[in-house]
Amino acid sequence: MGHARKALEALGHEVKLPPSEVMDENGRAIPAKEYYALKKKASIDERWIWERKGEEMRMHFDKVLWADAVLILNYDKNGIPHYIGANTLLEMGLAFITTRRSIF
Repeated sequence: MGHARKALEALGHEVKLPPSEVMDENGRAIPAKEYYALKKKASIDERWIWERKGEEMRMHFDKVLWADAVLILNYDKNGIPHYIGANTLLEMGLAFITTRRSIF
């Protein structure tokens, strides 16, 4: 995503990416990858993790609504070619439904 961001900014576009850090239960910023690893192992009782997930999704959906375009970089993940996860699919749907025209 960093390479795509630099290329788009070089063309004069403003780019917003998913967060690189997430606030933990103590208000300390932790890397997003660390948060995702914690989330995978989390129980339903670890409330802060699920609250943060909702907050992060809302903030990212706000970025989608702000944007003129959404670029999906669907790299291979966990052996799945051109992987698109649930959140990305939701973002694509939100972008599609809130624009007057789409190019696919």
